[in-house]
Amino acid sequence: MSKIKDAIENPDRFATGAWCQWCAGSTQCPKTTEIIDTILTDTPITDPDKIAEILSAEKAILERLKQFKHAAQNLLVSGHSIPGYKLVRSFGNRTWIDVDRVIRKFGKRKACEYKVLSPAKLEKTVNESGKKWIQKYTEKPDRGLVLVHNSDKRNAVRPAVDFD
Repeated sequence: MSKIKDAIENPDRFATGAWCQWCAGSTQCPKTTEIIDTILTDTPITDPDKIAEILSAEKAILERLKQFKHAAQNLLVSGHSIPGYKLVRSFGNRTWIDVDRVIRKFGKRKACEYKVLSPAKLEKTVNESGKKWIQKYTEKPDRGLVLVHNSDKRNAVRPAVDFD
């Protein structure tokens, strides 16, 4: 608890980052609170340093939001109301009660589907020449750009250069 107290009394000594997810004091952290306040105000999103500071606190901010959602659900379950929110039932996808009965009724051809294994699953079952064949007939589709921290091992894309 002394480290949490130290963080509150000396906010300039602390910084947000991926490590916040392991900090017991993240819910009381003055730096995270400051960043959340910045997000909640109409702060212009033009300063690269401010953007970097806010992005570095992503995990701490999401953890704090998760805590608020949990608190809201607990309040609603205990009979309190929260303006604009309600509890509803959460359902998964339908599942068969008795799979064998379904197969008996409709037969395997209708009830079951045949599926080609993914390249990764198939590679686990073949020798080296099979793996080379798989590599020749597979592709890794480009799904666009994604923002990541500099610690990510992938090479950076320079849109102004790489897309000309």
